[in-house]
Amino acid sequence: MEELKQILKDHAARYPRMEAVDYLKLVYQNEFGCGHLALEEAGMEQAIRQEQEALGAPAPSWNTRPEPIGNGLCRLPLAALPADGAPALARLCAATAARARGDKTSFSKKLEALFALCGEGQLPVPRAQMEQEARARFADGPAPVHHSAAYREDYAPHYRVVEQRYADFLPALLAAQRVARRGGLLAIDGRCASGKSTLAALIGEVYGCPVFHMDDYFLPAELRTPQRFAEPGGNVHRERVEQEILRPFAAGQPVVYRPFDCHAMALKEPVFVPAAPFAVVEGCYSMHPALRGYFAGAVFLTHSKQAQRRRILARSGERMLARFEGEWIPLEERYFEGCGVEDACGCRVDTTALF
Repeated sequence: MEELKQILKDHAARYPRMEAVDYLKLVYQNEFGCGHLALEEAGMEQAIRQEQEALGAPAPSWNTRPEPIGNGLCRLPLAALPADGAPALARLCAATAARARGDKTSFSKKLEALFALCGEGQLPVPRAQMEQEARARFADGPAPVHHSAAYREDYAPHYRVVEQRYADFLPALLAAQRVARRGGLLAIDGRCASGKSTLAALIGEVYGCPVFHMDDYFLPAELRTPQRFAEPGGNVHRERVEQEILRPFAAGQPVVYRPFDCHAMALKEPVFVPAAPFAVVEGCYSMHPALRGYFAGAVFLTHSKQAQRRRILARSGERMLARFEGEWIPLEERYFEGCGVEDACGCRVDTTALF
């Protein structure tokens, strides 16, 4: 509840012409998420396109940052989208709506918190007026409401409510949408602990597509030679990646692969993946020059050295951090520089501030 209270106060400061109904809308969206999803995904895409056209191209730049509204949600302004961003936003709206969220009891408690802030004078609407507006708007139960005319006139709200984690990775999700629309493979490369597996899981969830991991392709003992490790990007079994995943996928065939167990130094049981129009390959070395021709798009994730160290330490502990810094990170950096990986990716996302 404290999160919601702070958001309400922040919005009051940012939008001084907010009226009672605008606060009620904010509380409703915080609890229930999207209030505009009577349309199917195709209908949402069309509505977003029409609204984009009304804004003009490019959309005005006065509001391009996603605005957190709490409960893992945000308002994503249409001005944050490129001209071809409607399909991606429609998909993210649908994915947000598909996750059950909100109930009457929780909503009532949040309204009480809103009323209390008004009673304490922390919001510019008297408590009695806010309660009266709430009774009128929600007489038959919680329901979406529209912004006030004053809010629309002063702040021109053109946004959709989506999960915050989608907004965090918006450039990458736009890249994924472009590949998904035409079909093919998307590579997610980048620095260790930068969020590659998190992003891949997100795309797999939103698009229902297969996700393959470069970590399943450690080198077997017989290939761990000084000559191999001298190659930029030589410390991954790229030949098997190509044979088991990339070639079959490119041919429209099912994929059968065997993850490598680096503890047992042996291959695991085969994994069968049906043929699919779109899939993701995540992990460092996915954009090796010998492999990158198979990809229809690529995302590079990066972050600061401080964030990288902090995340590895939290995830793996002091002993493994020392190994990352002494062995694996230098190999990655040599691969990035020697193979021009970052420049070869069409999308770059800095995740330093995300987690």
